[in-house]
Order: sequence, then structure tokens, then C-alpha cells
Amino acid sequence: MKITDLKTPPTTPRFTEWEPGILDAMKTQFPDSLLSTLSKGNLELTYSAWYNYEAFLDNVVPGWQLVITSIHDDNKYLSVVGYLEIYGVRRYNVGWFDKTESGRGMDSGPPMAIARSSLLRRCSANFGLGRYLYFGSDDPDKVPQVENQFGLREDQYDELSHLLETKDIPKDTAKTLKDEKSWTIARAAQVIRYLRRCPDKKKPTRKPAVKKTETAPS
Repeated sequence: MKITDLKTPPTTPRFTEWEPGILDAMKTQFPDSLLSTLSKGNLELTYSAWYNYEAFLDNVVPGWQLVITSIHDDNKYLSVVGYLEIYGVRRYNVGWFDKTESGRGMDSGPPMAIARSSLLRRCSANFGLGRYLYFGSDDPDKVPQVENQFGLREDQYDELSHLLETKDIPKDTAKTLKDEKSWTIARAAQVIRYLRRCPDKKKPTRKPAVKKTETAPS
């Protein structure tokens, strides 16, 4: 199967700037010929190869780009944090390569390539593309929608990061926020309103240096 074999339906428009219709177009499902299955324990996972996602994005929103913002490497995972941007609108997510897994996975190649493919799928799902594969529903209307459920807006992400860095937050609250595993747009808005009311961190004050006075020898 070649990348060019993926044809979008005639009713799927091609966009050159951001508009709400993009989210509807992203509900387009992959044809069965472009789907594969992977057994994980008692689960049967259905997925499509990374290049089918790229082919769809090239056809429908050619102005897209996938950006990796940070890389985290430990004994178990190689993880990448990043976002998919479509005409100025970004959706953040995490992709990874599990070093402990053996056997066939969804992708093959170097660990970084596999982690990037995972990031592409998950960020695409934030916009709606391929999300139905995660929820096991063939009906796009039964799949949870993007707004207030997946990822953070860029302005929220930036302000939240700044406030967490500069505000004097009670220790128990800071620990709760640090341990929070996932964020939604609604949750981020709630936390931002709270942090705005917190006092700024006090800058450490330096005591003036005491000059030593020399005494004349007697």
C-alpha cells in the first residue's frame, strides 16, 4: 500500500485556513483496507499506519505541522511531548516507545520514529482524526468531541506554565497540581483563575554585605 493510495471522499473539502469545518472533516474514517489489528493481551487494537494520517492531512489541511517540544528518556519509555498545528490551532499530546515491549507493534523503526508516530496519532485524535479507533465506535457522533475534552489551547498552556512558575502556591495545592495526570480546557481555566489570585513569589532579598574594617596595628 502506497501513501498515495489513500483517497479522501469527494465530499471532503480541502482547507487553506482554519475554519470550524475542519473538525467535521477530521471525522472522516479510514477505509477498512488501511486498517490493521494488533493483539495486546486480551485486547484487539485497530489502528492505521502513521503515513495514512500524514496522507489525509496533506490532502485536507496541507498547512499542518507536527512539532516535538521535549524528549524524555528513562529505563522504560522514550517519550516525546509536542503538538499538531493546523493553520495556527494547536493540540498537545504525548507519544512514546515502550522499551519493555517485545514483538510486533503498530510501527517499526528506531525508537524516536516510533515515538513520533505515536505522537502524530494522538495529536490527530485531538482534532478528531482516527479518534473513533480509540473509543471502539464506528459512529463519529458517539465519540467524545474535541472541545473541552482534549488538550489545552496554546494561550492556556503558556499562561498556566507562567503562573505555576511565578505564583506563591500553598504546598498541598502545588502537590495536587503536580500530580495531576491529565488536563482539560475547562480544568485549566479553573486553575488559571485560582492562580491569578495567588500572591507572587517573593524575590529573595540579599543582606547588604558588611564591610570589614581594618584596624591599624598597635
